[in-house]
Amino acid sequence: MIELQPFLYPLPDEMIVHVIGHLSGKNLIRLQEVNKRAKACVEALFQKEEYWKRFGFKKKPTLTQVNSAFLSLRKAFNLANQSGLKWTILEIQTSTTSLSWRIIKRLDLIPQYIGASPEKVAKSAAARGAADLCIQALRSATDMNELSCMHIAMRGGHLDVAQRLVARQPDLLNEISGQKWAAFCGKTEELGELVRITDSPGIFSRIPSPILLAAMNGHTDTIRKLRELGHSIDVVDHQRRTALHWAAKEGHTDAMKTLVELMCPIDAVDREGQTALHWAAKNGHTDAMRTLVDLGCDLYAADRKVRTCLGCAAENGHTDAIETLVGLGYDVRETDHKRPTAVHWAAKNGHTDVINMLVELNCPIHAIDYKGRTALHWAAKNGQTDAIRMLVDNECDMYAADHKGRTSLGCAARNDHTDAIETLVKLGFDIRETDHKGPKALHWAAEKGHKATIRKLLELGSSVSETDNQGSTVLHYGAYNLDTDVIRLFVELGVNVEAVNHKSETALHWAVHENSTEAIKTLMQLGCPVDKKDRDGQTALHEAATRGHTDAITELVEQGCDVNITNRQGRTALFNAATSGHMNAITTLLELECNFDATDKRGWTVLHHAARMLDSELIKQWVGLGCYIDATNHKGQTALHLAAMGRSSDADAISELVCLGCDINAMDHEGHTALHVATACKNTEAIRILKALGAD
Repeated sequence: MIELQPFLYPLPDEMIVHVIGHLSGKNLIRLQEVNKRAKACVEALFQKEEYWKRFGFKKKPTLTQVNSAFLSLRKAFNLANQSGLKWTILEIQTSTTSLSWRIIKRLDLIPQYIGASPEKVAKSAAARGAADLCIQALRSATDMNELSCMHIAMRGGHLDVAQRLVARQPDLLNEISGQKWAAFCGKTEELGELVRITDSPGIFSRIPSPILLAAMNGHTDTIRKLRELGHSIDVVDHQRRTALHWAAKEGHTDAMKTLVELMCPIDAVDREGQTALHWAAKNGHTDAMRTLVDLGCDLYAADRKVRTCLGCAAENGHTDAIETLVGLGYDVRETDHKRPTAVHWAAKNGHTDVINMLVELNCPIHAIDYKGRTALHWAAKNGQTDAIRMLVDNECDMYAADHKGRTSLGCAARNDHTDAIETLVKLGFDIRETDHKGPKALHWAAEKGHKATIRKLLELGSSVSETDNQGSTVLHYGAYNLDTDVIRLFVELGVNVEAVNHKSETALHWAVHENSTEAIKTLMQLGCPVDKKDRDGQTALHEAATRGHTDAITELVEQGCDVNITNRQGRTALFNAATSGHMNAITTLLELECNFDATDKRGWTVLHHAARMLDSELIKQWVGLGCYIDATNHKGQTALHLAAMGRSSDADAISELVCLGCDINAMDHEGHTALHVATACKNTEAIRILKALGAD
C-alpha cells in the first residue's frame, strides 16, 4: 500500500482514504465501486472554498476540471500500488487540465516514474516553470544534460527555474552567452562589460536574444541598455513573438511602455497571428490590456483561428479580463458568420461563469461560426456538460445543425462524450427525432468506432434502422471506420447487410474506400453482395481500382468477385485503375487475370481513353504492356483519331502514338484520318504535328 509520507503538502484526509486506501490488496477487485464513492467524495470536497483555495484557485473549479483531476490522480495511484512503488509522480502532458497541473505542483512528490522518464518530466517541468519538480526529477535522472532544461526554462521565461539550475550546476553558465544571462536576470550594470552578441535573423536559436530575455522578466533598464548597445528591437523568437508579446504574456506594463517607446511594433503578430493584446488577454493581465489599448493596439484584431482578444479571455476563463475589455469599449455583440463568438470559446472549455457573464452582456448566444456551429456544438464536442446545461437553459437550439448536418448530439457522439449525450437527452433532446435529415448521432459514433457511445445511444433509445439524408445506414458508417466489431454488432442488431443508400452503394463500397481487407472479409462473411453495382454501375472492385487499393482488389477477387465485371459503360476495373494512373493496381488486376484487351460499350480500349485524355505517359505504359496500338472502336477510330480531338495546346499524345507505331493515315468507317479529325476540330497544333510527321 502507498504510504502517505511522501505528500509534503497533504491532500484532504477523505481523498486519501478513498483514493489511496482502497487501491491495495483485496480491495482492488472492488475498484469500480470504490472509484464511484471516491469521485463523489472529491466532488463534495471541492464544493468547500477552503479546499479549492488550498490548491491556488481564486474561484471554484468546474465539475469537469475536478473529475479530470481525480481521474489523473487515480490512475497514478493505481499504477503505483500495482507496481509496489512508494513514491510516484504524474507524467506531465500538454493535455493535463489546469486543476490537475496545480495539484501535481502542490503534491511535490519525490520522483520515481511510471510511464515517464525522469528526463521527460524534468523538461516538462522546466517548460511549465515548476522549479521544485524540475530539480527533483533531475536528481532521479541517471544520464541527462541539464543544459537542455536550461534552454527550455530560458525560452519560456522561467527565471526561477533557470536560477535553481545554475545554483545546482554553476558550469551551465559557461555554455550560455554572458550577455543573454545578464539580460535574463536584469543585471544591467554587467551588460556594458560584455562583448555584444549580434542578433541573428535566424529565429530558431535555442535561447532567445537578450532583448526578449529582458522583456520576459520585465527588466526595463536592461531593455534600454541593450538598445543603446545596438540590439534590434524587432527581433523575434522561434514562434515569431516580439519582446512586446513576452512582456504582455507576463503582464509587465512598464516594460511594454518602454518597448513601444523604443518603436517595437504594437500590432506585430506571432506565428499564430496573435498580437500582444491576445497574450495579455489569454493570461488575464488586465493592467497590461489597458496599457496596450492605450498605446493603440487593435481591440478587434483576430488570429488565425479568427479569435479576438475577447475570445482568448473567454477561452481561458478570465472574467476580469472580459470585464476590462468591455470597459475599454469592446462591443461583445459584434459578430459575423465566420468568427466564433466569445461564447463559443467559453463553451469549448466549459467556463460557465464566463458564459453567464457574456449572456448578461447580450453576447449573441445563437451565433454560428464559419462551420455553422453554435456554442452548444462546441460544448458538446468537448464534453462540457455544465456548459451544455447553461446554454440550453438560455434557449440555445439543441437541434441546430452545422454545415455537415451535425447537431449538438452528433458532436458529442462523434467525440465519444457519453456524459454529454446523457446530459442532452435529460435536457429534452429527442434521440429519435426525424425532422433532422442529416446523419444521426449513431451514424457519427459508428463512423469513429466509439463502442461505448454506440451502446449508450442504443440504451437511450436510438434505432439501428436510422438512415441519413443520403439513405446510408449505420452499417455504412461502421464499414467506413473499418471496425469489424462495430460491423458485427450492427448486423447482430438487425441492420440489413445488403442495404443500399440513394446511390445504391452497399457498406462494402464504403469499406474499400479505406483499403481494409478485414472489414471487406467481415462484410462478405456476413452476406454483403460482392458484385452489387451502385447507381453508376460501379462495383466495390471498381471503387478499389479507382483508388489504387491493391489489397482490397486482391481480397475482393479472392472472396469471389468477378475480376472482369463491367460497369454501366461496359468498363472493367482495369479501366478505372488505368485512367486513375495506378500502375500497382493495374499490375494486380492483370495478375488476377483481368482481360487486358477488354473494350467498353463504345469499343474503346484503355488506350483510346488514354489518348482522349492526352495522357502520353499512360499511352507509353499501355503500349509497353503489349496493347495493340491500332485497335479501333465501333466507329473504326484508332487512339490517334481521339488524340487529334484534344486541346490544340497539348499535342504530345499525338507524337507519342506515332512514334510508337500508330498508323498515321488510318481511316475510320467514314474515311476520315486523324488529320481530317484535327481539321474538323480546328486543332491547329495537332494539324501542324500530324503534317510534320507525314500525314496525307
